[in-house]
Amino acid sequence: MASKYLPVILLLGFLLIKSIKGRAESLDFAGYGEEKLSNVVVVGNVFCDACVKHQFSQESSHVIPGALIALECSINRKTRASVTVAESDEYGDFTMDVPSLFHLEERINRCSVSLVSSPEGSCNAPSTTAPSKLALIANSNGVRTYTVGSLRYHPQDIPGFCYMTTVRKA
Repeated sequence: MASKYLPVILLLGFLLIKSIKGRAESLDFAGYGEEKLSNVVVVGNVFCDACVKHQFSQESSHVIPGALIALECSINRKTRASVTVAESDEYGDFTMDVPSLFHLEERINRCSVSLVSSPEGSCNAPSTTAPSKLALIANSNGVRTYTVGSLRYHPQDIPGFCYMTTVRKA
């Protein structure tokens, strides 16, 4: 009786081994294996726009080290998830690695970056609540780099010095 099913058992065993090997190769190809085949990073910076000028100003802006930034991606039409969080460095810059699941261009286009928190109590209101879209700025040596540019916080109350004008003497 066992010999009757032996070819079927051998065939099922062969197919199982082949599918496991095929899955491992697929995972390696997708960037999940031991060797990373591609790297995708998102860069940007965070600053305090004290006078809400919507750009960095030497007189009224400063970088914010320690701000938290989230990369959020749509997994499907109904589900959006925070996939990684980064912290800005002493210069206000941040870099975040994008998980391999979102390395495909069609998937990375479903991602955006948003401000999570500012360590500065006096400058902690996000200048925009809309997430920032990613823009490809470099693609070399297996690394694709996207940017969101500058992300800004502003104070809850605009400081008085923002309303002062400088009078030049002739």
